[in-house]
Amino acid sequence: MPAAWFSAAKDGLPALAVAAAAVGLAVLWLEVTKGAALGVAIAGVAIGVVGLWAGWRTLSGNEPRAVKSLRWFTLAALTPASIGAAAGAIVVVLGVELPKDDWPAQTRALVAAGTGAITTYLAAAFVRAADEADTSWVGTAVKSAFQRTFRGRFDEAATRDARDAVFSDERYDGWGRAARRTRAELIDAALAPR
Repeated sequence: MPAAWFSAAKDGLPALAVAAAAVGLAVLWLEVTKGAALGVAIAGVAIGVVGLWAGWRTLSGNEPRAVKSLRWFTLAALTPASIGAAAGAIVVVLGVELPKDDWPAQTRALVAAGTGAITTYLAAAFVRAADEADTSWVGTAVKSAFQRTFRGRFDEAATRDARDAVFSDERYDGWGRAARRTRAELIDAALAPR
């Protein structure tokens, strides 16, 4: 199999995860309890929000650790993924609950196909939002946190690389996941005791 196929399959895993979570939430809603489904969806959103808060807290100490803060900031992407899973679950539940036994089989099949298509669309839309959240929402939060935390922290002995890691948008190819990691490692290295 060509390497491009594996790359495309890997890129599709977040969409599959959101769609599977949507089905899981729908199963909880229909077969277990509605409270369990709501609890799981709310927990995902809450973990994302806590990740943002904890990332900021990790940077606010006397010895801010940029790499460690990224572990927390990464959790923030759970918020849009959880919202997407909840939206998909609503469509799945409607697709299961809406058709009545006295409807013709063809109508029930059309409703099932329609809800499947809408769930697929929602999964793709929210995964795209999660990807954009990683580069825009999480990236912007990390950029803001780094710039606020590390302003004035570098002395003349600090390398230009570390200052650019905090203040340059272009040098490290934006604020995506890989760029944030590179930036954080440079910052921590520059601020490490010599």
